[in-house]
Amino acid sequence: MRMKRQEAEAALIPVREVIAMNTAIAATVRTRMLGIGSKVAPRLVGIRTAGEVETIVSSEIAAIRFGRQAGHVASAVPIYLNESLHCSFLL
Repeated sequence: MRMKRQEAEAALIPVREVIAMNTAIAATVRTRMLGIGSKVAPRLVGIRTAGEVETIVSSEIAAIRFGRQAGHVASAVPIYLNESLHCSFLL
């Protein structure tokens, strides 16, 4: 009964939309993670300590995680599930 009411009120999100959203998120994260090597490689030339390398690589991973460019303030990535529902999240 409760689900029927929620469905009538358009309060439920169709499974296919959730799957599509999660697939898009996973693809974006995968693409960004695979790009870390080529993005940080030029900055690692001449680095002498593992700590410096870790700082650079960690900064890049954080940028991906929080959906921003390295060194910039994090910003939410809006995902529109349908016309009436807006879901913001951080990558």
